[in-house]
Amino acid sequence: MKTRNIYLSLVLIFIITYSYGQARLGSTIDDIKKEFTDPSLKLTPWFDKGMAYIDITIPRALVVYSFNTEGICAMTVIIPNTVGNLNYYVERYNNSYVILSTTKWRMYNDTGSFLIELKYPEEGGYWLIWTFE
Repeated sequence: MKTRNIYLSLVLIFIITYSYGQARLGSTIDDIKKEFTDPSLKLTPWFDKGMAYIDITIPRALVVYSFNTEGICAMTVIIPNTVGNLNYYVERYNNSYVILSTTKWRMYNDTGSFLIELKYPEEGGYWLIWTFE
């Protein structure tokens, strides 16, 4: 029984880390809210100047989903909480997507193509931005 619980825990951790770090561009506010039902994840909706946002704290990062006026996710920002986690995302993107430069990738799927950019602002910090191309 203990082995089964350990196995299930590892699978759950993998699913949370892998799936909850995705951009979900094109999803609606309700789609994203329905997906994040795990009580260990902090899901926070907020509004600013007529725009809707949802942020969620996951084990590796803070993820912010930005919605257009139709309530469709048009941009996702992933803010890794450590440099090690940033390196995790960069390595994952290098292995999964088309590399455009050391800070840019392109992802293709059945809904279109997406641009992923790693930003390092002058004032410090780092984040990854996903947008429609």
